[in-house]
Amino acid sequence: MEIVPGRGRRHRHLTARILVWLAGALSAFVVLAVVVLSTNVWPGALLIRSTFDRGGEQTDKVLQRFAPDPGAVLRTKDVTYRHSDPDGQLDVYTPAGVVGTDTRLPTIVWFHGGGWLAGNKSGTATWARILADKGYTVVVPDYTLAPAAHYPCQLQQVLDALAFLHTDPPDHVDPDQLVLAGDSAGPASPPRRRRS
Repeated sequence: MEIVPGRGRRHRHLTARILVWLAGALSAFVVLAVVVLSTNVWPGALLIRSTFDRGGEQTDKVLQRFAPDPGAVLRTKDVTYRHSDPDGQLDVYTPAGVVGTDTRLPTIVWFHGGGWLAGNKSGTATWARILADKGYTVVVPDYTLAPAAHYPCQLQQVLDALAFLHTDPPDHVDPDQLVLAGDSAGPASPPRRRRS
């Protein structure tokens, strides 16, 4: 075996240069990520939104086994409650047995969750169908997600949806028997009123 003088030293020098370059590249990436995340809320919001959406899809899969037969509940999509707002729409779920009648049912108004950053009314469709199959009308309003809208925009949209249900209730909604509920940010959305 022949020993070549200086070969190990060159190898160590090359390895050290590569490590310095990698450390510099990693540092630059970290600095860039910090700058982007501190000056723009959208990347963080989209990351949180995708996490919520994955969780919602998993929950929906679990709920599917409890869902009623497809014809048991009628869904009326995209009823406008706020004309000046593309997010000002709600879906109404009604037991099929009352469709075509004047029957008004106790109504659950379900506010979807997602930390006001994620979710939408369609993400609660299976849950709304399960509740409607138990003899309720279920209303699920949409609202504008952050960071596109800032608080108190969502609260105002919730109040507008409730006002709409009182002044111009869709078929089978009983405005005198509204139950306000939701998940995650949803329960934080409706105003609270204490019973006397």
